[in-house]
Amino acid sequence: MRKFNSIIKTCLGIGVFTACLSFSAESVLAWGGYSHWEMGQRISDKYNYSDNEKLNFSSGSLLADIGRLSWDRKYTSSDSEKFSDKMLSLASNSSAINFANGWKAHYIQDTSGALSNIDGGPSSYRVKCGWVDEYLRDHKNLNCPINNTCDAWVDYDLIKSTYDNLHNFNPSNKEIDREIKKMYVAFDLQLIANINGWSDSEIDGIENELNRTVGLCMNNNKYIRSVAPSYINLTDISDKDMDIINKTIEFHIDTVENLNSIKLNKAKSDTKNSYIINYSVEDKDKYENMLKKIDNDLKNKGIDISNL
Repeated sequence: MRKFNSIIKTCLGIGVFTACLSFSAESVLAWGGYSHWEMGQRISDKYNYSDNEKLNFSSGSLLADIGRLSWDRKYTSSDSEKFSDKMLSLASNSSAINFANGWKAHYIQDTSGALSNIDGGPSSYRVKCGWVDEYLRDHKNLNCPINNTCDAWVDYDLIKSTYDNLHNFNPSNKEIDREIKKMYVAFDLQLIANINGWSDSEIDGIENELNRTVGLCMNNNKYIRSVAPSYINLTDISDKDMDIINKTIEFHIDTVENLNSIKLNKAKSDTKNSYIINYSVEDKDKYENMLKKIDNDLKNKGIDISNL
């Protein structure tokens, strides 16, 4: 992991920061969950990481959005520079360092790559996030923890200690698991409103931007901006609407869990309080119906994910 460590330190020295925001289509940069996982995989492959390093790194790249539905409104945004820097400073073993570096890569991806660089596809930012994610999931058959085709790795103590150091907030393992489930559902919600299909030129555009963003994560010489990057995530939604989205997702997750349809299975890993996790959707039809019900409920409450 030395290569990525040196890049992170150099990037920190540049003083890149998250700016206050213009929400035009041209300024939108953040990615969906499948894209973050895939970019973590591509970075790992380029550095010839071992299977364990690749799992740790890609998991950090995916899970950095853990606070998006509730905690980001109370504490430092989990996918921010401040949060990832603190996590890196607290990581004390190789697995934790790999995980924290993936978490930091997520921040670089969101403040360097740009969905707006991809021609074609939906005009709505959130639907376009899902459109790119759907391309990876369905067209490329990406193995990803969100759709239960591979595992993720979670360093619970590192997540806890980061929140604790920043805010004296120490979530339990169970609370972290719940936020992971909600985060996965939020990513999948962005897929159900999508326009299926991608032209050859659109596929080229998606691949070019994914690879360009991966390169920016790896090559700090290109990660220099004369203008601070704009940045967007779910926290740009009003607190009132965000609370409605969070509670609606929680309600439907509880309903489906009571039917034993979705589970988060865990197996002890190599370090203290770290686990391999598997998001098990035992009844895919019930899960898809849950997503549709969440979308309909939100629309009935005046919130259309595709128009945010």
